[in-house]
Amino acid sequence: MSSLAVDQLVQLRLAEKKLVDSIRQEVKAQEPEALVAYLPNLLPAEPVDFIVIAMEPSLAWARTEAEAAQKVQAGYRNFMHSWEDFILHYCLKNYLGSHYVTDVSKAAMSVSNGALWRSRLYPRWLELLKQEIALVAKPQA
Repeated sequence: MSSLAVDQLVQLRLAEKKLVDSIRQEVKAQEPEALVAYLPNLLPAEPVDFIVIAMEPSLAWARTEAEAAQKVQAGYRNFMHSWEDFILHYCLKNYLGSHYVTDVSKAAMSVSNGALWRSRLYPRWLELLKQEIALVAKPQA
């Protein structure tokens, strides 16, 4: 990707993290024990032909927000840690070719909290999702 695209991706990731921080405050105001963490995706090396969009990441991979932040800082990314993820990528690569898997929301939380908050959070993610797609997709994707 060009340096301009890299700069845009860095700005996008900062905006995503800022939104997750805002969401965390909102969720914790209603449910103080809830866990909310930022989980970015591994970015493609070049623009892709297909984009697969899931809902939001589960937080099953960390017991605390501090542990989640530490793992992300160390390079942990979404869709890169389970057999199901590997099978998904294998199938996408074999049948579609170049692809990118992302979520509407980058706010990892419990599945039950995701179900409760989804309708309120998705509209807030829409613009960032559009930016993400524009940065990683080929024109015909």
